[in-house]
Amino acid sequence: MTEYINPLRTEQVKGLLEKAEESGTRDELLVRTLLFTGMRIGEEVPLTARDVDTRRGSITLSKVITTPHELGTLATHGSKKRPVYNPKRELAILLETADRTRLNGERVVGKPSKLLERFQHGELIKEGLKSSQPTRVVPLADRTTLSMLDEWIGTFRDEDRFLWTSQKGGRLRAQQVYRTVRGLMLKSGVPNPQAHPHQLRHTFAVHFLRRTSDIARLQRILGHSNIATTTIYLRFAFDDLKEALDRAGDIFRE
Repeated sequence: MTEYINPLRTEQVKGLLEKAEESGTRDELLVRTLLFTGMRIGEEVPLTARDVDTRRGSITLSKVITTPHELGTLATHGSKKRPVYNPKRELAILLETADRTRLNGERVVGKPSKLLERFQHGELIKEGLKSSQPTRVVPLADRTTLSMLDEWIGTFRDEDRFLWTSQKGGRLRAQQVYRTVRGLMLKSGVPNPQAHPHQLRHTFAVHFLRRTSDIARLQRILGHSNIATTTIYLRFAFDDLKEALDRAGDIFRE
């Protein structure tokens, strides 16, 4: 799996943040929220004002983007195939207002096959992240991002309003966020193969591990069920330490 992990270097992160700032507050916050929390795009897209606590410095993730395709088909995981969702377990889909600016407070519960009968098109908001971990609270320590979010949310009058909307007012779709973030990565000079928004999650993980060496807390932040998944980042932390040791030379030299 490590061959797909290509985290941004510090100078690349700085370049990306500069381009994001030039693109406007919303786009800058989209990048910063991914970069400084390690969340996935599918977790970022359905965020509402209620989910952000700027005083505490945290964001509560309790819903995720899904599709009718995922409700009714198999997902490929390497050489194995399994349903995206347990076909016997009920899921809850959170409904949006007609203008797609906020959650309307309603939810539809059912097994994936039944939900697919009703929701055959479009992007859906599923309640809960995983059955084993439906909610995850991620810390946000970057002061600039917290200050920007506080000001951004301060204009909202409705806690159920989505954070990220288009110029027409509707909630941004996951593909729109993907294109926006990827476009900014390319503009900042990130090479095409590396310019994938998920690399921001990897970037957060690698830099967090280099700074703290705390893999247990990283597992909790990223929401990995098994710490073995988190250990894929150890190689990058080791490479960084080895590079530092190489620069130091003979540490026992008088």
